[in-house]
Amino acid sequence: MRMIHQNENHDFYLIQLFQTIIYSERVLEFCSDREPDGEAPPVLIDHHGHLSDSRLTPVLDALVSCLRQSGVTKVIMGGTTSEDWDRQLEIQARYPDFAVPVFGIHPWNVASSNQDVLQSMYGELERKIPLAAYAGEVGLDFFRCETSEERSKQEYWCERQLTLARHLKKPVVIHCVRAHDRMLSLLKKTKITEGLVHGFTANENIGRQYLNLGLKLSIDGHDLTGPHQRKFAWLTRADYVLESDEPFDREDLSDPATLARRWVSHLRDDVRV
Repeated sequence: MRMIHQNENHDFYLIQLFQTIIYSERVLEFCSDREPDGEAPPVLIDHHGHLSDSRLTPVLDALVSCLRQSGVTKVIMGGTTSEDWDRQLEIQARYPDFAVPVFGIHPWNVASSNQDVLQSMYGELERKIPLAAYAGEVGLDFFRCETSEERSKQEYWCERQLTLARHLKKPVVIHCVRAHDRMLSLLKKTKITEGLVHGFTANENIGRQYLNLGLKLSIDGHDLTGPHQRKFAWLTRADYVLESDEPFDREDLSDPATLARRWVSHLRDDVRV
């Protein structure tokens, strides 16, 4: 009976080893053969990616390895809540030359939290933001606002975070939807002169106002070759950076090779590079 038990264990571990080798080869097949004629992959920076999304935890090591081998050298993350900031610190400790922490209270979380929770979260932000490279995501999302009170609430917490960023000389990561006039007013009021406007898809007039303040537009590379391409014809290469905003709301995040392929595609579809 003892020999049978040992053999069963031996067979079990052999199966596990075989599955691990097949899985690793599948990831490496994608990661190591991306450029023709043996060329090295381009150097890519993702200016907005959510590595701290808790759904990525089981595949994060394989995903980061695959992104690196595909040419991605850094991912600037996007802050949402205090729990997210803690995950970012853990990730930054594991990949110190790759993951860039960004701490802020996302406008969606401002909208969904009461004032006591927000005050507590802001106090934690004051203590932790020195550990971050950027302040964000901070901003306004009026798509989710139905009343003037809701808009005023977002503006209040946005201005407080911008003021904190200015005081600490932190560049900002702006999230703005259907509120660019108010966002620009708050940036001028708080004298913000450095940062990224995440997920920018607005028109030239609005874009130039952000650029005149000293910010850069952060754009999905797909938008520079897809339906928005003509809209962005006015941009010069110095005006913008590329972002993925992955992993979005994807249902299946179990395959890091597939996810990395999608992730990198947002950073390589820019015809101006």
